[in-house]
Amino acid sequence: MSEGKPQNIQNILNKMGNPIRLGTKARLQNLMGKLCIELGFCLEFHDIERISSIRPIEAEQFAMEVIKAEGLDYEYDIKWRREIRNIFIEYFGSNIAY
Repeated sequence: MSEGKPQNIQNILNKMGNPIRLGTKARLQNLMGKLCIELGFCLEFHDIERISSIRPIEAEQFAMEVIKAEGLDYEYDIKWRREIRNIFIEYFGSNIAY
């Protein structure tokens, strides 16, 4: 995973405020901050923006986008794919349609 980015993600999260009041895009960005802090998947800002703007997006597609943005092979990183997908489902259910 990328080194030196957690502080940047934390700054973004601090600017977002309370996630309960956030829209879907901001909640996705908050989720990506959690992936950085907890799993070490610290994406570049442009990847965070791109992924959080995809609609509709399903849990499996979200996991694929995060893994690919990190430079890993989606086909072989089944453990990470499952873990990221499950975290997405905890936040949003199986997909975001809007």
